[in-house]
Amino acid sequence: MDTVDDGAARAIIRDLDGRERPLQSLWSERPAVVVFLRHFGCVFCREHAAAFHRQRDAIRAEGAELSFVGPGNRHFAKGFADEFHLDEPVYVDTKREAYQALDLKRGMLRTLFSPATWRAGLRAMRAGFRQGRTQGDPWQLGGVLVVRPGGQVAYFHRSQSAGDHAPADDVVRALSAR
Repeated sequence: MDTVDDGAARAIIRDLDGRERPLQSLWSERPAVVVFLRHFGCVFCREHAAAFHRQRDAIRAEGAELSFVGPGNRHFAKGFADEFHLDEPVYVDTKREAYQALDLKRGMLRTLFSPATWRAGLRAMRAGFRQGRTQGDPWQLGGVLVVRPGGQVAYFHRSQSAGDHAPADDVVRALSAR
């Protein structure tokens, strides 16, 4: 994908106050790192969000903004942001418009309960993360999108299974490559 297609760019997301905006507004003025979560209670998403939150200074140093998008509701998103002390914007895509337009996968039993997923679960739990209550679509898989103003995609990772994360260091490197 060289550029974000119009359907994804125009997909509506909502901030924690319920204000609607098109996804493309995240990269209209500066590069954006958009982390799409499975759901707000997901052990893997908690681990993934923490990894990106730790890289926020490096991301900002590249002139980019880090944001999180989840398929749950605003109440779940606010709890997620509060629990992990996120100062980055958190949005909801309750209808999963952006997820669908970006062709982010929906899980099936083999992608959610595979040996790779079990290994990822052990990794996350050893790091201190715990599974919370399902807060969104439990079958939705996530991804990471790095977009420059104008819609040019610098990096795109679609999770193939639960716990399949884009390495935050790879994302920072993609931002620095011009």
